[in-house]
This record gives sequence, structure tokens and C-alpha cells, in this order.
Amino acid sequence: MAMLGRSPKNMPSLDFSEIASAKADKSKAGQQDTFELFAREVLELVGFKVLSSPDRGADGGKDLIVLETRIGIGGETNIRWLVSCKHNAHSGSSVKPTDEININDRLATHNCQAFLGFYSTIPSAGLNATINALSESQVYDRERIERYLLNSSEGLDLAKRFFPNSYKELSSDPNRAVDVMIKTEDLICMHSGVSLLKPEVRGIIALVRDPKKTEYETYIEDVYWCLKGEPDRKLENDALAKGYYTSWEDIPDIIIPTFYIKWCLSLSNQLRGNWAYSDEAFDKIKEFLISIYPHVVRDLTKSERARAKSLIEFGAM
Repeated sequence: MAMLGRSPKNMPSLDFSEIASAKADKSKAGQQDTFELFAREVLELVGFKVLSSPDRGADGGKDLIVLETRIGIGGETNIRWLVSCKHNAHSGSSVKPTDEININDRLATHNCQAFLGFYSTIPSAGLNATINALSESQVYDRERIERYLLNSSEGLDLAKRFFPNSYKELSSDPNRAVDVMIKTEDLICMHSGVSLLKPEVRGIIALVRDPKKTEYETYIEDVYWCLKGEPDRKLENDALAKGYYTSWEDIPDIIIPTFYIKWCLSLSNQLRGNWAYSDEAFDKIKEFLISIYPHVVRDLTKSERARAKSLIEFGAM
């Protein structure tokens, strides 16, 4: 499946400092519990049942208690997890052993069998060693949390609520593809083998027409997609040598949501008229539409809005 991507490679897409810190200033009064509430929503999304939600006052070393039900050969086993939330994104510091003291005592106090650290940064090496020594533990750091949020529609809804600015940037990122719940493949140049869905690549899709099929207004014998330039000239010359001729569109234009809809409608109108496609050409059109669709279902970027406006003004849309 295609998923929401990340723009620079290995850089986080969500800015956890958008969530107010526990020491929020007066301008964010009442928001100091937001990270714990966010943790509750994420853990429910993952599949835990929340037994104890965040509250104000002394918490006895726990922010939440959640229940995991495991089903095995011997039946169901319920595991109570003590959740400790540490929101250090504003300082960028790791979570240290001094931030998580007496974990075993806290587990016993709250009748929990497992520990879960929910952190907006990462644990230090020392704390990692402490957590790994526990009989049952896991850490949700910023990367793991982000992965859960960006890989499902429910997770994206949470991202939109808690990270509105990051979500806005993701929504307008022309490099990203979204999860459309269908299998999609990359679109590879039929001459050079280069991916045509990278933002810096300029590719085209061409319809190869057979003028000898005079019983039709237009008969599409074949379809190809390739890089502009030499690959296009090579494939076009191959078609011309067989007595065909071609028409083409820029793939970056078709990926613009407004143009995509117009292009699909144009194809529908042609099929309702006296156009015809060979079986191979029709299968390729479907493959093309499915491959680019995850890159289409999004808001237009500023540059695409300008491009769409120019296409409309020149009568291309």
C-alpha cells in the first residue's frame, strides 16, 4: 500500500512540540495534560483498553493504566500496563533514568505486570538498559508513534487533531502518497526503467493511435509512459514506423487533482463516443490510473494551483 511519506528522508514528519508541555505557559493554560490525553488516544488506536485515564494531582508514578488481552492456546491472558508519559520535545532531551525511578515499585503499587514508556523523544542508553531489564516492557518513542499515526486513516485523524501544523504540511506535500487501501505499483519508464512518480522527474503518457481502423473515430492501439526527451522520441519513432501516431500528456499535470478528474472524464466521454481501445491499451490505462491515484488524492500545492489556473486559462482544462 502507498502511505503518507516523509519529505526529507529519515526526518520526522510530525513536530511533537506542537503539543503543549506539562509546564505550559499562561497562554496555553489548561493544555498541560494534552500529551497524556494524546497517549490515551494512540494506545486505544493500537488496541489497548484504557483502565485509568490521565488526571490532575499525584499519580503515584503512572499516567495511564491500559489493558492488553492476549489470546493463546491456554485461553485469554490479561496484562495490565503501567504507562509513563514523558514529553521532552520542547527541550529535545532524552528521557533519563532519573525521570523514571523505582519502576518495579510503581508496577507493584498499581498491580501492573508490564511497563510502557510513552515518550516524545527517546530514552537515554541508561534508561533503555533499565527498561529492557524488566520482565515485560516496551517504549513508544516519537518514531514509533509517528509510524502508527501515518499508516492508517484513524491515525491520520489523530495527527490532524494534535499536530495541525504538521498535518497541513503533510497534506500539501507533493512528494507524498496516501493509503488508498488498494495495491498500487510504481510507474516505471518503459524505456529507461526510471520511476516517473518522483517529484523531480518529468514524464509523459502517450496514446498510440491506429489511423487504419477507420470504423472508429479513434482507435488506441497501445499506451506507453516514459521520460520526456530521448525515451519519448525513441518510443514515438517506434510507433511512427508502424504507421501509428501519438498524442501525449505530462504526467505531473495529470497528477494535479483538478486535471486528473478532467482527464478521467475525457476518457469516459471518448469511450461513450466512437473511440475504441485494444485490450492491451485499455489494461495499461487502468494500470496508469491506479498507479498515480495515491499521488492525486490530496490538496493542491501553491504551484499546482497556479499551474491549474494557467491550464484553465489556456483552455486545457
